[in-house]
Amino acid sequence: MQWQNLAESYWFAYSKIWAILAKHPCPTIEVNNRFTSTGGVNYSDRNLIKLSGKFMINNREQIAKVTLPHELAHQIDFILHGWKRGARHHRQSWKDIMIKIGLPPEIYHNMVL
Repeated sequence: MQWQNLAESYWFAYSKIWAILAKHPCPTIEVNNRFTSTGGVNYSDRNLIKLSGKFMINNREQIAKVTLPHELAHQIDFILHGWKRGARHHRQSWKDIMIKIGLPPEIYHNMVL
């Protein structure tokens, strides 16, 4: 699967909801084979998302349909609302974004390695 292409297609769709996203590049997607508990991480200040290569082995669809949009929602939250030192990453504004993109605002995954 081309993770960057998938992310860009989501980003394009989300820019229809939040027009300001069209002024920002889609985050760069990388696969990290060391993640064993998290499905993905968003580095908002670097416009970078790392997805777990280990979880991809058995959970590609979950990563594609839930984890990647979850991490993109963090980047959207950063663009729309900024980040305050010590702010919770799964704050209400992030939850609202998840709902708007059609996903439940769940913080934890149930994927297995």
